Amino acid sequence: MTRPWNDLEGVSLGRYWLKQCLSETENDAWFLTRYDATCDAAVRIKRADSDTAAEQLEMWRAAVAIDHPHIVRMLDAGRADAEGMDVIYAVCEYPDDFLSSALAERPLSIAEAGEVLDACLTALGFLHERGLVHGAVAAEHIMAFGDRIKLPSDTIRRGGNPAEDMWELGATLVEILTRNRPQPGADIPWAPEPFGTIVQRTMGKNPAERWTVADIQAYLRPAPEPVPVPVVVEPEPAVMAAPVAVEEPEPAREPEPVRRREFEPIPEPVRRHGYGMKWVPIAGLVAAAGLGAFFLPKSKAPAVKPAVQPPAAPAPVPIQRNPAPTRVQAAAPVESAERRRDPTAIWRVVVFEYSKRGQAEHKAQTLNEKRPELHAEVFTPKGNRAPYLVALGGFMTYDEAERVKRQARAAGMPRDTFVRNYRQ
Repeated sequence: MTRPWNDLEGVSLGRYWLKQCLSETENDAWFLTRYDATCDAAVRIKRADSDTAAEQLEMWRAAVAIDHPHIVRMLDAGRADAEGMDVIYAVCEYPDDFLSSALAERPLSIAEAGEVLDACLTALGFLHERGLVHGAVAAEHIMAFGDRIKLPSDTIRRGGNPAEDMWELGATLVEILTRNRPQPGADIPWAPEPFGTIVQRTMGKNPAERWTVADIQAYLRPAPEPVPVPVVVEPEPAVMAAPVAVEEPEPAREPEPVRRREFEPIPEPVRRHGYGMKWVPIAGLVAAAGLGAFFLPKSKAPAVKPAVQPPAAPAPVPIQRNPAPTRVQAAAPVESAERRRDPTAIWRVVVFEYSKRGQAEHKAQTLNEKRPELHAEVFTPKGNRAPYLVALGGFMTYDEAERVKRQARAAGMPRDTFVRNYRQ
């Protein structure tokens, strides 16, 4: 009798401890394990006595070298004894969520479907260029790591027909938009544009006629039309006409100088220096008159006032360049130690951020099932609208929040978990 996979919970595969059975089939199973001191991982195990075990282990070990932002990272692969059962295993990154979980609540929007399509195209293009196929493009296998979408790496294999991946991609587009996955051989379903054309071109019965990754990318982002280059036509040489005699104009006569009378003064040219120099002689006379009135004896004869009072010389105004500001600008606020000890402050430990409330509540529920001691909850700093934050431990003092943040990171939460005061 074959031993059930869930009986292996608590068994050690060398350095990997099978903590919890996540899913199982007749041929394999997934377990939760610990990769290192900071993060969890998922380990897939299969019996090593099958005909394809050696080839599968070789492919898993080769997948460890694959490094792509939209393909799940393979951390390790090997062979081990699980309490008398010879197995092969592959250790992978542990995801935050699966696309199938989101589809259980609602179909994806056009924008969300575009994000999934772009991630799948990037990953499949990377594999097909290297002679590899994926073989498992479906919502139940597509995973989310924060805001990044990835395809699994344990199903990658050599050989195979890339057209099969393209059929699965078209079926996945229908699945995420309608929550119904079409079956092979069925009629091609309808889908909204621009996905409808992609579905029609990838799910045809003839694999040779199916669109490739490059075809879809060219359809979504067509190359700009070339700018026409103007053709320069050389003009025909003009026929030289017979020369025509042209009368030369008479040279212009210089005007005779104006004769002035001997007693007529010649006006001085006007000199411009930037300042009002025409006031300088009058200012000198005014200064001389003032000195004379001070040193000469005073006379009782009445002073004769000039007919026109000369204006005083204007005082030059100094020009300031880049004058210093008169208003002192306040420095940027800094979180001081006194503010951190403020008993009225509300400090929270934020571990995830979502734009949809349903996604945040699902994540908080998942965390509470795995880590009930962290007390995850959904918090919205802007009222009942995005962003929806998944916070740990409720609201606390600064020291309590820092302690919970360290505890969360030690438990495998993201390294960018942060503490913030949300008191307005």
